[in-house]
Amino acid sequence: MLMGSKLLLENLRDTSGSFQGRVLDALWLAVPARFRTVELASGDLRPEDASAFSISHQRGFRLRFGQLPEPMDRELAWCCWRMVELGGRVPVGALSSLVRWLAATVEEHPQLRESLMAGTPREWERALAVTWARANGRVPASIGCSAEPR
Repeated sequence: MLMGSKLLLENLRDTSGSFQGRVLDALWLAVPARFRTVELASGDLRPEDASAFSISHQRGFRLRFGQLPEPMDRELAWCCWRMVELGGRVPVGALSSLVRWLAATVEEHPQLRESLMAGTPREWERALAVTWARANGRVPASIGCSAEPR
């Protein structure tokens, strides 16, 4: 039961807008076992998979989706697999930074903990901006992927 990103977004919520965990559960079971983890390390990849990860200035990586609450950890891990499945490259540095900022943001905004689908893009944008401003003491001009939460 693999589905495209748009279909995923349409199916993760029911008609009332509530998160549908069973959809993510089914997607998770369809992911190859080697990618079905919330901590993906370069050393655990097959040589043919390694080229799907864009890393710069480092030899290896460890993506720690487990920093996020369930099911957000699996949602991001699934997105990572989906990029590989579609022949794209996973931007490891940007994704690592995103995971850290999301983890910091859900601590400050517990209403967003349920799922990445728990808020609208606008709500996430505002919550991330507030988290960034608290960590840096100023309002961001734009949130860059290289910034690190404190």
